[in-house]
Amino acid sequence: GAPSRNVDFMLKDKVYCGLCGMRINGDSGTSHTGAKKYYYTCSNKKRFRKCDKASIKKEELEKIVIDETVKLLSDPENISKIADEIIALHSQITREQSVLHLLQDERAKIQTTLNNVMRAIEEGILTPTTKARMNELENSLADINIKISAEEAKLESHDKMIDIQIP
Repeated sequence: GAPSRNVDFMLKDKVYCGLCGMRINGDSGTSHTGAKKYYYTCSNKKRFRKCDKASIKKEELEKIVIDETVKLLSDPENISKIADEIIALHSQITREQSVLHLLQDERAKIQTTLNNVMRAIEEGILTPTTKARMNELENSLADINIKISAEEAKLESHDKMIDIQIP
């Protein structure tokens, strides 16, 4: 049967078959008494009948996962590793969304425009306007390089300061 839309399969899109590696999906069936039963079933078994992995009751598999998660989170060493990963990920996201990233994007655009002006000059299109535009772009590039250097220095000093200690 098809899984009920009203039932929360908390492991949806997170579990793979240990036999064939295909995704395990939420599934449902009706017992001889008419009661609805919920399972996780290998998609390779359900769709193609090419896997021998038995379906597992929804509650059983979710309980196993919850119990193992609690065990993992009860170990201080694991908590420390998880915290380190979260800090590293946060640092990466902060860097990607930082002013530095925006400045680097802007520098790339200026450089592309400058390259186009240079190409025009190389093809013999040298007018007071192209010369003025080239000077303007070169000044913008110099300014943005200074801003990028300052932002990089700020980020380096920030990275050195991140040292969280929990008593």
